[in-house]
Order: sequence, then C-alpha cells, then structure tokens
Amino acid sequence: MTRGKNKFSLIVLLASTLVFSYACGEKKSDQAKEQTKATENKAKEPKIVALGDTFDFGKVKQGAKVEHVFRIRNEGTADLKIEKARGS
Repeated sequence: MTRGKNKFSLIVLLASTLVFSYACGEKKSDQAKEQTKATENKAKEPKIVALGDTFDFGKVKQGAKVEHVFRIRNEGTADLKIEKARGS
C-alpha cells in the first residue's frame, strides 16, 4: 500500500508542478503583451526636436527689439501639438 501512496503522491506533485508552471507562464505572457503594447504606444507619440536650442543675441541696447526664430521638428509618428508657448 505504501508504494501506491508514493505513486499517488508523485502524480499529485507532478500535476501541481504543471499547473503552477502553466500559471506562471500565463503571467509572463501577459506581462510581455503589456510591455509590447506600451512600446507600440510610445512609438506612436510625437517627439519634438529643437534645431539649435539656444541663441545668443550678444549685447542688446535697452529698449531694442530683437527676435529669433527657433526651428523645431517632429520626429515622432503622431501629430505634435503645441498649445502654449512663451518666452522667458
């Protein structure tokens, strides 16, 4: 009878291990899917790139008006929307 109990215990142990392994595999699979989705979403974001992000006007007389155009470009794959911009 001991031999029958050992066989049964071994079968239960193997079945438990398989169930546990499958459950862990499902969790990893879900995490991989979430990570892939996050990567895809990030790839669909706008990406602003300034072409020359500083400009030195040098010495400017008080009251003089100066201006400079900063060029930017969108290197992302989604539309870049600039809703508020102001100088310092």
